[in-house]
Amino acid sequence: MTDGGQPHSGSTGMHRTQGGVRIDALIADAGTRPALVALRELGKAGLAVGALDSDRHAPGLASRWCAATAVVPDYVEDPDAYVDAVLGVCEQHGARSLIPAHDGSIEALRGRRADVERIVG
Repeated sequence: MTDGGQPHSGSTGMHRTQGGVRIDALIADAGTRPALVALRELGKAGLAVGALDSDRHAPGLASRWCAATAVVPDYVEDPDAYVDAVLGVCEQHGARSLIPAHDGSIEALRGRRADVERIVG
């Protein structure tokens, strides 16, 4: 599955950080259709977007719009490890927003909302 279009190589949202590229939006659940749509539309809008998923074969991780990708633990198997990894990616890339695309990831993140708000943004 592809997301079509051309990547936006001149995105004003892409800045270097100590950990890599600074991203405007980190999209979780990169294997879901809503995540693919968000990646494409935000990328087309000129934002630097990143994607993460627990499946290294998730289609969104191969999106031409991704400035950064990460494979994280599964939120079903270990919600705390999942949230720790997501927050680590957000911190590493200076993510300005985090967009979960599945009820399971939302639930895992909800329990640590204060941590998310401290790191993201």
